[in-house]
This record gives sequence, structure tokens and C-alpha cells, in this order.
Amino acid sequence: MQFAHPEKSGLVTVSFHSANDDLHPKTAASIFKQACIREEEL
Repeated sequence: MQFAHPEKSGLVTVSFHSANDDLHPKTAASIFKQACIREEEL
């Protein structure tokens, strides 16, 4: 699964295996960092 930031170039790719799988904490942190989102904002 790939996501595009509305204002930055490039894509973020997230592996997706099933709806019940959780993201590894480091993967989630990397996604938040690239998207300029703090976890507290969610």
C-alpha cells in the first residue's frame, strides 16, 4: 500500500498483510515522521 503526501514529493510504502496485523512501532514512527505528524495528534 502506498501513500502520497499532499505537499511533499515521494511515496510512503507500508506493507499490508491482513486487517488484523499491527504495524511495528518503528514502522509507525517512520510513517509519522515522514508525514510530519506527531503521534499525540492522532
